[in-house]
Amino acid sequence: MSDYRLDINESINLSDYSLINDYLEIPRKNDKVSIKLNYRVKDEVNIICKILNNKGFNIIDKDRNGYIYANKRN
Repeated sequence: MSDYRLDINESINLSDYSLINDYLEIPRKNDKVSIKLNYRVKDEVNIICKILNNKGFNIIDKDRNGYIYANKRN
């Protein structure tokens, strides 16, 4: 089981979402992912959570400080 971390320091543009989507192909079953958004925009957090769900992740924790913790379910 591996742990992956992604720190995002600025606002996210359309091409960034594509890169995040590609990055989330790397984790395998039971791997964990921590994402920290330093530039917190509620819509960005929600979009990343949707990407995680679509990629087969369970959202373990999500807080208003821009922190998302998830694990791969399949």
